[in-house]
Amino acid sequence: MKFLRIMMNRRVEMFKRVILEIRFEIKGTVRVEIWNENNELCYIKTIVGACVPKFGKGVSTLSVKAFNKSIEALGLPKWKDTYAPPYYSTLGREAWKVSYETSFHGPMVKRGENKYPENWKEFLELIESVVGDFEYEKR
Repeated sequence: MKFLRIMMNRRVEMFKRVILEIRFEIKGTVRVEIWNENNELCYIKTIVGACVPKFGKGVSTLSVKAFNKSIEALGLPKWKDTYAPPYYSTLGREAWKVSYETSFHGPMVKRGENKYPENWKEFLELIESVVGDFEYEKR
């Protein structure tokens, strides 16, 4: 009975907001914001580069619960705070920042420059499954 009471009182940590920013030295910036609004997965994406800026806003078909599970599986809150190579390069610099907020924790920020967490590609695929193509590969 005690176990049942503990499980009933256990709150599930849910994401509130994820913001991804990628800055390319020459080609511009990609910014994607995803948030939970009334149990719907909403997003805004902004792509600013050498051409005309592109904007997109909408509600994803992916559920908040599925997105939350994917974020947990990727271990985003456990990523290191900073990723950077042991040397500085001036060619093809790419800086990124991920801000993440949950129902239990305020904003957590992870960032890097030309170095990424092991599951970076999977993270980008998750973001793309919400907002559609945000032209990351094309840069």
